[in-house]
Amino acid sequence: MSIRAQIYELPITYALVTFKLSKRDNQHVFERFNGSVELCRFMRDRRNPIANFIFSIFEDYTNFNHTCPFTESHHFLEKLPVQHVSNLISVLPNGRYIFHLLWTSNKRLRGEIITYFTKS
Repeated sequence: MSIRAQIYELPITYALVTFKLSKRDNQHVFERFNGSVELCRFMRDRRNPIANFIFSIFEDYTNFNHTCPFTESHHFLEKLPVQHVSNLISVLPNGRYIFHLLWTSNKRLRGEIITYFTKS
């Protein structure tokens, strides 16, 4: 998997990332994990265990790995192997999932990533 993003308003000195992992079946969506993390603070101390686990999935495959301020306009996730993700999510029960990320700064939505996957 690869993702490229361009940031138009720089520098970023505050950003809030909201994440939600939900398991879905034919009629319902069951929320498993959700939360928010202030990105600049998280990148300094890495103290949120759920956010740290999520970040550990892709940290070796991205240039989005330093503290604020973010001054580069291009960020990417490059060639994230599916097998790598499968190994890390082995703690989840089998099923179909939705992973949802919202990126906000200055109280405005700046980006949204929705990923659907099946763990079997």
